Amino acid sequence: RCDNNMKPCRVLYITADPLEYWTSANIRNLNLIQGLLECGCEVSTLSTEVQINSVGKGNEVPIQCKRYFVPLNIMHAMLTQKKEKKTSLAGNLISNVKEFLYAVKKHFSIYDARKMEVAKVDQIVLNEQFDIMISSSDPKSAHLFAERVKTLYPNIADKWVQYWGDPFTGDVSKKYWGPKSVVEKEEVRLLSLCDLAVYVSPFTAEYIKQKYSERISADKIMFTPITYGKHICYNAKRELPFKIGYFGDYSRQNRDITPLYEAMSILGKDYALKIIGSSDYALADKDNVTVFDRVPAIELKVTEEKTNLRVCVCNKNGTQLPGKIYHAAATDTPTLIILDGERANEIKEYFEQFCRYYFCTNNAQSIACTIEMIANHPDPVISSVPVEEFSAKHVAYSIIQRAFDDVR
Repeated sequence: RCDNNMKPCRVLYITADPLEYWTSANIRNLNLIQGLLECGCEVSTLSTEVQINSVGKGNEVPIQCKRYFVPLNIMHAMLTQKKEKKTSLAGNLISNVKEFLYAVKKHFSIYDARKMEVAKVDQIVLNEQFDIMISSSDPKSAHLFAERVKTLYPNIADKWVQYWGDPFTGDVSKKYWGPKSVVEKEEVRLLSLCDLAVYVSPFTAEYIKQKYSERISADKIMFTPITYGKHICYNAKRELPFKIGYFGDYSRQNRDITPLYEAMSILGKDYALKIIGSSDYALADKDNVTVFDRVPAIELKVTEEKTNLRVCVCNKNGTQLPGKIYHAAATDTPTLIILDGERANEIKEYFEQFCRYYFCTNNAQSIACTIEMIANHPDPVISSVPVEEFSAKHVAYSIIQRAFDDVR
């Protein structure tokens, strides 16, 4: 339905968070939406409203998209609004209590706070029909939004595609304190409702197929890589110090970047590392390392333009892959994948086929030696050409094509 010989399909794209928010999930969403538009699709979006005074805005949604907005739940808005310094003891107490309640709620609910907005979907009037409805997580409550839309408008779309950034079970970033059986039951329930479930890691797709082999048809599960947007040629100058960038979040539990940090002491003054991302522990600046929390998109872009080597660190466990690996494939910047966890060999085997990446293990000596080799004797086999298989149009077309197969 997305080629020159077929009528362009109409897509309703559902997310729980506003698409305007600068998150890795929304980078993935907006790239896929752009791919759908390039395929000739008409795309409408449904998401929650942007919260007043939000500091997370940074994305522009294509003007071709018709927009539907779910009103904010007052409780959610109150619990998640930016914490401000209070001058009074009472004000500080109220702020801290809100923060505590929100944290506790996250641990005892399998869903995110956006679930509180699901009932507000009833206030939207959808007076059109679509060929495909795509619900995209994270946040995972996007699938509940879609379920509610389907309940209110049973014939809203011919096909329902669930696009999973992270699985329900096996999500290493989710700290749920309840029984796993509750999560598994809900995951099966959601998967049984859709026509196609798309995962962005080949290992996650295989994990889901095996885990639910007796309850969910394997033909219903699909892997597609995370899409990138436009091809970007930075052509960064090669000069001293050799500039290295790690752009992404990291935590003690999921992603260990301390060997990268320590490798800089081995490399010395001819190399400089910038770390940009949120974390649950602090790394101090040192002679050739500067550490930042998240920065505005414009600042990040300026840093990327000057970067000679981009570094991606794999998760210590789980089946998910860092989205930054795929995003890097849109650029001409050499990219080093630091392998970690039980899937290290499989990850290397998958990405090696594209002749686009360098690899090393997650220890300081291996990292330092590999970076030194890339800076001084780059492998001529490693290409700087964007990987076409990860392009937005290629991925969007594959999803549309598969959705209209008889996946059931």
